[in-house]
Amino acid sequence: MNKKTQQKLRLKDLRYLFDGANKLKMTVIFTVFAIIVYVVFVNQLNYNRLKNSGTGVKGIVFDKRIPGYRGIVNTYYRFSVKGVSYEGISDDDDKIQIGDSIDIMYLESDPQINRSLSMMK
Repeated sequence: MNKKTQQKLRLKDLRYLFDGANKLKMTVIFTVFAIIVYVVFVNQLNYNRLKNSGTGVKGIVFDKRIPGYRGIVNTYYRFSVKGVSYEGISDDDDKIQIGDSIDIMYLESDPQINRSLSMMK
């Protein structure tokens, strides 16, 4: 095949991707990909913000659950900042029991952005 024929085939392939039902499929795939990239970016941004300017506080574990078959234990904690109570989830604190204290990092500007200190390491 010569170059011109190859270019025409590539062009037909591209047109096929964006015709009718395939256009919807491509839109869905792109949207899912964009959401995944956004979530990863926001999580990394929050991690960096907590690492660089997070404030430490003690929290209390109030629940533990195994949500699924992988054996990961979610540890639910609660902490207070200026009289307001906040909650968070850690999946890196298997050995902590309900009622134990846990070290938390949070952003003073938005305490809803928080992580257990063990997840920050």
